[in-house]
Amino acid sequence: MASQAESPATGSFIFSEARGTRSRENVVIPSGAGVIPAGRVLGKVTATGKYDNYRSDNTPAGVSTVTGILYAEVDATSADQAAVMIARDAEVVSTRVTTEVGGDAATGATGLATLGIIKR
Repeated sequence: MASQAESPATGSFIFSEARGTRSRENVVIPSGAGVIPAGRVLGKVTATGKYDNYRSDNTPAGVSTVTGILYAEVDATSADQAAVMIARDAEVVSTRVTTEVGGDAATGATGLATLGIIKR
């Protein structure tokens, strides 16, 4: 029997968040970013103001500053996509929060902590 990989479910990384929608922000993921799964750490592209995978190598410029965590999977392969990001005041399940590059996980966690997003 062939195995299957399950995509992270929408918001499954959230342990707790602030009341109402205080923890959330509406963002735009740029065309060409590809499929980004729920729970991925994001950075803000300086030139466009859109959000992409957090990368410590800062490519494209700006994404080396952590801005939050993508709430639901987005497919921005061929067009900009509206999305929701957990931007502040939340507790998250550490094993369900990811970075595009595995080596960026520690610096990503530090960046999240400065936003009041704590990995548990």
